[in-house]
Amino acid sequence: MNSSNAMNKKYFRYVSILITVMMLVILGTHQPDAADTWREIMKKPDGLQGYYYATPYAFSNGHYGIMRVWNQGYAQRVELDNFGTGDMTILLTRQQDGAYYQIDPQRNEAIGFRYREEEIPPGVLDESRYAVSGDRYDPVFLSRIQNVEQLEYLQQEALYFEVRSPHRNGEETYRAWISVEYGLPLKEEMVMADGRIHQRVYTDLQEGPFPPDLFLLPEDVEILSWTWFN
Repeated sequence: MNSSNAMNKKYFRYVSILITVMMLVILGTHQPDAADTWREIMKKPDGLQGYYYATPYAFSNGHYGIMRVWNQGYAQRVELDNFGTGDMTILLTRQQDGAYYQIDPQRNEAIGFRYREEEIPPGVLDESRYAVSGDRYDPVFLSRIQNVEQLEYLQQEALYFEVRSPHRNGEETYRAWISVEYGLPLKEEMVMADGRIHQRVYTDLQEGPFPPDLFLLPEDVEILSWTWFN
């Protein structure tokens, strides 16, 4: 059981980090050359009533497929459709519970990962904010943005920029194509110092609001165990 919990915790942490990295680059603009607009640009997704995107994922040869992500208020739902195993896994973040849930919808079972002892009473959370989104305003990241231009990407108006970072073997370059409409990434690319290139694409961008049921635990779901997530 301890081995299984450790594996599930590692799996959940990997997905959480992956999503957080995506959130760190949420930007958008209609005037990319105007320096005064950058601080307004970073707040653009905050004006959305939730948002959704889909992206391919691959953790190993047997675990690959499509990740679908909904963010709304203080809740986040991630569906991992695993093409390698045919399974579906749901990751549900509910800030009011102080917990994450890894749900097996086929068995209606879940594992809980608690990061706070007390639940937050209704009405205390500001539902207009996106606590699960991470820090979008990292000043170091923003200070490194360069080569900004507005262009068309996959028949969509997009903002392109690069962030270069020193590496012991040279330099790494992060590139992003950002939807002007939503301020959300359409594509990310990381050129490693050794020449390897990692890419991630985001499709089917949508603005909320979404049905509240998406962010509720399934009816009669059985919580098999609780683990502290830290």
